[in-house]
Amino acid sequence: MEPHSDAERNLEDDFVKSFAEHLTAKLAEGAFDELIVAAGPRALGTFRTVAPRALADKVTREVRGNYVNGDQSRLLDALAAETGSSE
Repeated sequence: MEPHSDAERNLEDDFVKSFAEHLTAKLAEGAFDELIVAAGPRALGTFRTVAPRALADKVTREVRGNYVNGDQSRLLDALAAETGSSE
């Protein structure tokens, strides 16, 4: 696997920061009470760094993995595996 370039990492970090800002605004609107974060390890680390305390406090679960371009069922399986539930 080829290492990510600095430009790619910067884009990923910028996206995570922007998304954390979006989630913070939604939290202020009362859009959710709990949050499950599913992301690759690097993005998850960035999220932990940039998420304000109020947002971080709403995270109830973290699922490590890259589910962006995958089949939706992979993410659902990962969520079910962590809770031990099955459908």
